[in-house]
Amino acid sequence: MYEVINSADLGMQIRIIRMQKGLNQLELAKLIGISQANMCNIEAGRVQVSFTNLLKLANGLNCDLNDFFRKDNNETKIHDIGQAVINLKQLLDLLK
Repeated sequence: MYEVINSADLGMQIRIIRMQKGLNQLELAKLIGISQANMCNIEAGRVQVSFTNLLKLANGLNCDLNDFFRKDNNETKIHDIGQAVINLKQLLDLLK
């Protein structure tokens, strides 16, 4: 059975995968043919992503569509993981 995932969790999962692939928002947006503003809104969970854009994102990120909907087996919140990744990236940027 499938669980419903909200836009914020979906956006965070997309952000995590994008960062793991070493892409910034603009690079991914250009790769899949959407604006950076739209990419930002998707990751922030402010918009519902169309199926077409989900397919484009999966192709652009070279991942499986299911990767956007996976939950950690240890029940760790996607948001917590994403926030940790963002904090680490910000810290690394400060150290540069």
